[in-house]
Order: sequence, then C-alpha cells, then structure tokens
Amino acid sequence: MTTMERNQMSTLPGLCYVGLDLSLVSPCMAIYDNGGWSLYCFQQLRKDRELPPIITHNNLTIHIMPPIPNKDMDRFTRYKHIVDSFTQVVRLRPGTVHTKIEGYGFAATGQGSAYKLHELSGIIAYTLHSLSNMSTVAFVPPTQWKKLYVDSGFASKETVVERVESDLGVDLYQLMNRKRGGKKVPNPIQDMADAVGLIFPSVQQMVRSKEQNKRKK
Repeated sequence: MTTMERNQMSTLPGLCYVGLDLSLVSPCMAIYDNGGWSLYCFQQLRKDRELPPIITHNNLTIHIMPPIPNKDMDRFTRYKHIVDSFTQVVRLRPGTVHTKIEGYGFAATGQGSAYKLHELSGIIAYTLHSLSNMSTVAFVPPTQWKKLYVDSGFASKETVVERVESDLGVDLYQLMNRKRGGKKVPNPIQDMADAVGLIFPSVQQMVRSKEQNKRKK
C-alpha cells in the first residue's frame, strides 16, 4: 500500500469491518472504523503484564485484554470469556458492522481439539449476528483471503505479517515486545496479522471506490 492510499484510508468515516482469527489460545480481533485500525488480543506471557493495556502507533491502537482462563477451566468458561470480550467491543461500534471470521475445514467431532474451535466459531458467529448493529457475518477460508491479500492462498505466516506491517506502517514485534527471527511467528503477532488480512482487501476496495466516485463528480 502506498503512503497516499494509507492517508486516504485514515480519513474514511462511517465504515466498520471486523476480522476474527479465532483460537482457544490466542484469538485476535481486528477492527477498521472511523479511519483507524484497532487490534484486540489477550495477555498470554508474564512479560505481557509489562505492556500497557492500550498501545498506539500511527493509525493503529492495540488493546491488551485480560488473559483467557487457563486450560484447567471447563471449555465453556473459556468460550464465554472470549465471546463476551469481543462482543462488548463490537456492540459499541456505531453504524453498520461487517464481520469476517477465518473459516476452517470441519473435522469429525472428537478429532483432537478441532471440535472446540468449531464450537467457539459457531457461538461467536451467532452472538455477533444477534447484535443490532451487525449487518453480515461470513466465514472466509484461509486460502481465499490470503489469495486476495498476498496473491497466494498458501502464503506463509511470515509473508502475511510482513505485508500487514508494511500496509499499516508499524512493527508489530516491537510494539508487542516479541523477538523477530525465530523458527515461527509468535503469538499474538501471527493472529493479529491474520485478523487484519481477513478484512484489509474489503477496506482497500472501499477506499478506492470512494476515490473513484470523487473523481467522477
């Protein structure tokens, strides 16, 4: 994304897109509205306690929410914490909200812990759909949104993170106090990037459409 496009995006009012990258360990929500980006994730490591609850940089605000109950708690308590935390944020958004949730292939019930993620996805989709300001809730397969965002449905996590950092003009590793260059992208960096990638093409399309309409007038 060019600097000009980023500046145009920062001045667009009246638009709200929500991207959800769900997991039971490190779920993350990205929101674009009123010309700004917000990321919501949960405390995970002890050093996360040293991070301020709200981190701002350029046109991005990161919210660090209380940690998810540990695995010793029953799964429904954990579901409730995740769903309530995200829903409370979305409910306060003005105007019409469009939500995209990363979809997964539904494995047979009982196969590993995949069924828990499917349960969580269904609960949060139903809860969000019930909100008065919600317009659409859609599941998008990883291969589909990655193809739209980085031109490859099988792009690596590193590729997605690099693209998001470039588009938003931020260093997520530095902001979240994580080390770059390990064997894999750490949480919640990869989850933040996926949540943004889910909705970025829709936001960018809106920016370009508005600019085209202005030129026609």
